[in-house]
Amino acid sequence: MRIKKSFISVPLVLGVMILGLAVWMIGGPLLPGIREGQDRIVQADGSTVQEEGLLKEISMLEVLERDQSKGTIEDLKVLAQRKDAVGYRANLLLAERAMALKEDSIIYYRQALDLYETKEVRYKLARELLIQGKREEAAEQYKLLLPDEEAYLALLQMEIEPAAIGEMLLERKQWKSAADFLKPYLEKAGDHPGKLMLQKQYARALGELGLYKETLQALEPLMASNLWDQELQWWYGRGLEGTNQGKEAKKIYQSLGARGAYRLGLLLEKEGALETAAAVFSSSNENLSRWRGARLWEELGMREKALEIYLKLSKEQDIHQDDAAYRAYILMERMGKKDRDTLLSFLKKHPAWAARLNKKAEWETIPVVSYERPEFIDRVEVYRESGRGKLADIELSIGERLADNSAKLALGDWYLEQERYYQAVLWGIRALREQPSKRAYELAYQRPYEEAVRAAAKEFNLDPNIIWAVMREESHYRAEVYSPVGAVGLMQVMPATGKDIAGRLKVPFEDGDLLKPEVNIRFGAYYLRSMLKMFGDDEDKALAAYNGGPGNVRRWSESKLGKTKTDFPTAITFQETREYITKVKNTHHIYRWLYEK
Repeated sequence: MRIKKSFISVPLVLGVMILGLAVWMIGGPLLPGIREGQDRIVQADGSTVQEEGLLKEISMLEVLERDQSKGTIEDLKVLAQRKDAVGYRANLLLAERAMALKEDSIIYYRQALDLYETKEVRYKLARELLIQGKREEAAEQYKLLLPDEEAYLALLQMEIEPAAIGEMLLERKQWKSAADFLKPYLEKAGDHPGKLMLQKQYARALGELGLYKETLQALEPLMASNLWDQELQWWYGRGLEGTNQGKEAKKIYQSLGARGAYRLGLLLEKEGALETAAAVFSSSNENLSRWRGARLWEELGMREKALEIYLKLSKEQDIHQDDAAYRAYILMERMGKKDRDTLLSFLKKHPAWAARLNKKAEWETIPVVSYERPEFIDRVEVYRESGRGKLADIELSIGERLADNSAKLALGDWYLEQERYYQAVLWGIRALREQPSKRAYELAYQRPYEEAVRAAAKEFNLDPNIIWAVMREESHYRAEVYSPVGAVGLMQVMPATGKDIAGRLKVPFEDGDLLKPEVNIRFGAYYLRSMLKMFGDDEDKALAAYNGGPGNVRRWSESKLGKTKTDFPTAITFQETREYITKVKNTHHIYRWLYEK
């Protein structure tokens, strides 16, 4: 149900201000309307006016903000219980009043941060904790503010050891900040007992950044006396490998057992020692390594060893589970083994895998749920329309943070009304995870830019649903997104590819054209059709080429595992591409099930 939008009038604001002054003078309670659920405010002359709906509490809060008298604290405490922008602002006002009165402000800062996160408020909380002697709690707050310079200085002034700060940065995967912070301390550490830890942290930060030459230089002085340290050894091996010293890297990885198995397996596989590599991969505790080992065993014709690993991986919930279940099913079928029902039941819940097995997918029954638009969305709009833009942003952030399933669906609708497709799909996905429903699916699998998609589908003889599926998995419907490698827009077309397609279509092309939805969709559809034509309408290969390049598809097709349509998905060595083709195909099937059934 929509709540009527309304706006506060200028005379009303003046009336509220007069009320605040009058109440301050007589020391009475300012907000009886809030406490008693009333919508009327008593004016200075004793008359009443009807408050303007959604602006009522914020208008009163703005009066309280100007009134610094002690008597307003109880009224602020009432407002501070709200889980919205008014509650957030009220908690900040209470914190300021508490500080002015030499009272505890920490509880109010914590309550404000629970609603809405800002660096400014976290700094204030950290300082108050420090003033009250709560050093550990203060340090935790400053840790969350790294790598801000002020946070560094505060931690150092608290005499927190540089190694502890370095560990904080590494925990948060702030590799560049960690390296920059640690380097000057290392240079002046001398023989300080904590130098070893600083060196290890610095080397790890460099390694994570891919600076392998510098990693070796940082670790070289430590190796002779710290051979027992597996973490240090692993990064030394990674540095050797990254500087083309594979022979020496192998020795390091061999000494690390399961910890070094994956990197050792890669080096052995590269050398052609496939059976040894398969055994090493399989000895690892990492699922990525074990998956690679199973593939090698299969290529070597040792199906039982491969099947054993696939079956174990099919029971573990990670990115290899569905690939492993499919491969285990195929091998068991070829080897004449029974008891495949559990695997088949799992695979039928994934339409792409069901289709590859020529089985009918099992779709869940999805209810049509009813829900109402939450009031906080109306408040966001009213705040914006009344010139309170920052307040609207806070209200929206808090509302999103506390959203239940109904609010998630309403947020998806709201963003979709504004043609903000990316935000809408995110809320659809979140709603699906919590409680699948028809509307959640429609938000998570939208059909934006319908005219351009259908025109491109007709021009290049494609199912429009496959275009939407590629668009969804490539960009989540973001028209202006750039990938790390430079791919652009809805269908993530590389500029060089776009220029080539423009030439083939005999249309003009300029920098920036790929940001136009109609151009990007048309060029992406053209490229997808060309990949289908190149690979004989094999959708798996065409999608793999779209993501990983046609040259790699040819290489995978010529491998021992890639010669048949059934086996090709497992032959793909790029994990991203292997996941990609299944994601797009699953999405394609969902579109058809959702909109065409």
